[in-house]
Amino acid sequence: MDYSYLIIFLIIGFVAWFQFGTLYAVNKLQGKDVSHVLLKFNLPVRNKLMLFFSSERCGPCRAMYPVIDKLKLDYSQVITIDVGKESELAERMEIRATPTTVIINNGLIEKILLGSQSETKLRTFLKK
Repeated sequence: MDYSYLIIFLIIGFVAWFQFGTLYAVNKLQGKDVSHVLLKFNLPVRNKLMLFFSSERCGPCRAMYPVIDKLKLDYSQVITIDVGKESELAERMEIRATPTTVIINNGLIEKILLGSQSETKLRTFLKK
């Protein structure tokens, strides 16, 4: 009996379950007050803040570094955080995957963007 279809179905189901769980967690975090976390890690609680969570071994993160570096030249509120070095901060912010970009406005999570993002999209969030 051939079980290859069952194995493929189970793999697809697991991936879908993982994606659904991640998206649910992201939606749950929007609007959450994280000012206490920012203060604990000496991060500014300003009007607008962009935290870019990445890791050294993440290919999409490395592809986004030039975009993030450009944004840092224009906006002082863009901060890159290596989850390998700042694992406690990543855990407190409930970061589950990299790259993840978190937009914070006055200590509240305004938007969480999973995966690679365009420079235009990130600039739009910083200008709002």
